[in-house]
Amino acid sequence: MLMLEMIEKYKKNIPFMVYGTDISTKALDSARAAHYNNYSVRNMDEPMKRKYFDEAEGVYRLKEHVKRHVKIDFMNLMDTNAYKTYRQMDMIFCRNVLIYFDDKMKKKVIDSLYESLKPRGYLTIGHAESLHNISRAFKPLIFPGTIAYQKG
Repeated sequence: MLMLEMIEKYKKNIPFMVYGTDISTKALDSARAAHYNNYSVRNMDEPMKRKYFDEAEGVYRLKEHVKRHVKIDFMNLMDTNAYKTYRQMDMIFCRNVLIYFDDKMKKKVIDSLYESLKPRGYLTIGHAESLHNISRAFKPLIFPGTIAYQKG
């Protein structure tokens, strides 16, 4: 939605695709349905809700013109072959996943994510996660409320 807002604001046709991956088929089914309750959209202002969702009985359904830019797919982060599908990414959000891996697997996953990014691409991880002692390949960038890591 933010990309669509930028495209509209700057009157530029910027092709983009958002890939959502998970190992859980239940989470993937939910993502594909793209239905959200009031709590899920509680911080979104009303004009944005009206613009990007159809609402009925407290259920917000993502509009088709947004869904066209989203591809939902199964991915096991421990499978290095799975990353071949995702190359030259501008940004990767890998939030609250690394906490489930030991240090050896974290390094393997982070190395694979690094290879999936474009030069100068960005990686964000969860607030409780860190690349400390995992990788020195990224440059940490501090933003209000979060840290992003840029591929060197």
